[in-house]
Amino acid sequence: SLYNDLGIEPLVRIASASSIMKSSSTEMKQSGVRDNASDAASNTIDKFSWEIMQEIHARDPSIVLFHGFSNAGCFTWERIRHMLHDKDL
Repeated sequence: SLYNDLGIEPLVRIASASSIMKSSSTEMKQSGVRDNASDAASNTIDKFSWEIMQEIHARDPSIVLFHGFSNAGCFTWERIRHMLHDKDL
């Protein structure tokens, strides 16, 4: 892959389609749209993002490059960005 050729060890993770749907439902709810099904599901993308953060931490890299694709990458990056900001890591 391109990243391997550049000497970068990629960490590839793909969120499930259901987690993205649940995440977007949660975002809609936070915007005022009610969706009772999203209450229990709101942590799905959070859990996925925390797992990625834990894997990155375990590798102890000197630099991190986040390359997100499609909605899954956008939702995941948004959660990671908030986690980094909120936790002041």
